[in-house]
Amino acid sequence: MIILIGQSIAGTWGNWVSDAWSWLLPTILPTRTLIVSIVVVEAIQQRDSRIEVNVFAYYLCLGLSAFYLICVVSILLPSTL
Repeated sequence: MIILIGQSIAGTWGNWVSDAWSWLLPTILPTRTLIVSIVVVEAIQQRDSRIEVNVFAYYLCLGLSAFYLICVVSILLPSTL
């Protein structure tokens, strides 16, 4: 979002700014909303027990999330360069 804000201010998208934002927000906002919601619920519940997650599953999710974000950002970066 920071990249698109900078591009919007710089006028990179010209008349297409609203189209760029209408593409980006549905792409990342639902995922971010879900993450923030879960973090808030977990903070409110304050359970004493810790749940252990399989290390492979953790790194798999981390890698897939990073790949997804790299794909999204790679669409925005060529227009900046």
